[in-house]
Amino acid sequence: MTILSLRPAGKEILYTLIKNDDSEKLTLLDQGTLKLVKNTSRASDIGELFKLVKKFMATQQVNYVLIKGSASTQDMNLAHLHTAEIRGICVAAAATAKVPAKLVTPGATFAQSGKVKDSLKDDDLFNRNIEGELPKTKRDLALLVLNHLEKK
Repeated sequence: MTILSLRPAGKEILYTLIKNDDSEKLTLLDQGTLKLVKNTSRASDIGELFKLVKKFMATQQVNYVLIKGSASTQDMNLAHLHTAEIRGICVAAAATAKVPAKLVTPGATFAQSGKVKDSLKDDDLFNRNIEGELPKTKRDLALLVLNHLEKK
């Protein structure tokens, strides 16, 4: 099973692509960023990013998508709305590609892994469970997969 873990932001989507083949460790296949390219209007640019995400899912033969949600605060600004918009295209791309998707909130991640900040600093957790060079900046995405698969 190939799992795509996504962290949408206002102008990009960070991702990890992880394979779970029932071996002891998960395999990091790829990690990177899908960027919103400014061409004409934001609506047109988002449409292009949607096509890129959908094509990426098909090309990589993704079986499951985990999308990192965000906790809303009362101090919402335009950047939060742009991120929500990008998160929406992740959900729509998965739906149209017929790939099951799950929106994971920080609260759910916290409930399963204990203290998230402590887990993200735990080198042993990632070395024990993931084969491949995982940048520390993408550990939150790998943690979504570990929690989804209930790996400790």
